[in-house]
Amino acid sequence: MTNPYEVMQAIFSKGGFKLSDFYIKVENETSVDIYRNEDSIIIDFQENQPTITLHKIIKLKITVDGIELREDGGTLKLDYFPNIPFKYEWLQDE
Repeated sequence: MTNPYEVMQAIFSKGGFKLSDFYIKVENETSVDIYRNEDSIIIDFQENQPTITLHKIIKLKITVDGIELREDGGTLKLDYFPNIPFKYEWLQDE
């Protein structure tokens, strides 16, 4: 799934958007700040932040503070957890 509209539709759906072993989901409407620096575009969530749910041995639900988008991939900026880097090609594999 590489169509941005389809990705956003999935993120706002009941089940969320599956990427590898986790799901990213927005429960309600959210507010964002979007800005650019030298090599990336930054999306910071201000309220009703998205969550990532990881289903392994136990179920973890983690708040997403923002997303950094670069030419070949990006980083999910997480609240109280290490950030998660990703490559766009991973989206094509889903």
